[in-house]
Amino acid sequence: MNWQLAPIPVLPTLAMVSWCILVTILVQMAETTEWEHQDNFHRILSFMIMDTGTTTFLALSLILVLTMRVNQCYSRWWEGRQLWGSIVNRTRDLAGQARLWVTDCELQACILRNIVAFVYATKNKLRDEPGMQEMRAEKHVPGQVRLFDAEIQEAEDSEHMPMHILCVLRCCLSQAHARKLINDLQLLAMDRNVTSLTDSLGGCERIKKTPFPLSYVSHLRTFIILYLLLLPFMLVDKYRWMTILVDLLVCLALMGVEHMSAEIEQPFGHDFNDLKLDAICATIQTNIRQISSFRQPLTVDGSVSNSSRTFPSPALEV
Repeated sequence: MNWQLAPIPVLPTLAMVSWCILVTILVQMAETTEWEHQDNFHRILSFMIMDTGTTTFLALSLILVLTMRVNQCYSRWWEGRQLWGSIVNRTRDLAGQARLWVTDCELQACILRNIVAFVYATKNKLRDEPGMQEMRAEKHVPGQVRLFDAEIQEAEDSEHMPMHILCVLRCCLSQAHARKLINDLQLLAMDRNVTSLTDSLGGCERIKKTPFPLSYVSHLRTFIILYLLLLPFMLVDKYRWMTILVDLLVCLALMGVEHMSAEIEQPFGHDFNDLKLDAICATIQTNIRQISSFRQPLTVDGSVSNSSRTFPSPALEV
């Protein structure tokens, strides 16, 4: 099993721990060494060292603000996952409907390959990645469900690739209905799936284009920095040299949670905690390829059921 460690904000953590080490060393030297202004230093130190009630109040206030931040960011991450879960379900359903209902081989193949193209176009759109490089590579998308080069170029030339592909899908459905390949109810069912894909695309774009309020984030990070700067003075009187270890653990906890929140705030990127969109897209294209190879089941006597027909597989042209 391939294990990965979540990234931590190394430089801010080192800066805060270095500050803690400096404070601890100065306090310990002041207590063990006699010097001219030792009394004044002790008075200043006793003023800065906070009592248990004040320390607890500051810690609870910070935890409250940080918890709100984590909950809001996780809600964005989970909504993004739900939207992509809907994309997975709707693409499977639409592909199955096209495979069983649209008996024209070329039209059916066009629908299936544009479903796969929509998934990759949506991923690239959310990540601000130009083009559709996966659709050009056989190792990523097999020719059975891959767009033709001319179709890829036409999609890349459009201003909004996912919407262009959805328009192509609706054109395919319109042609199938006009040629009496699907009836009104089947058209309605397939169009509902396309509409659901449109809604999921819009939901993902809303998450991407609505960042967390800057004032809230800056307020929280300022509060964390001030708290960590004061933390050595809260601990040194009780923990002495152990203050450094305790401070390190607190820094890792607070900064790690804030760093994780910043990652999942925009869940569609390449960060450690982001959604694994590449794996989701690969799963969808595998499912569509399996659906495209589906054969009608045989009856008990080994013949094809009269109530259904065996449709040819989509064309494998590249």
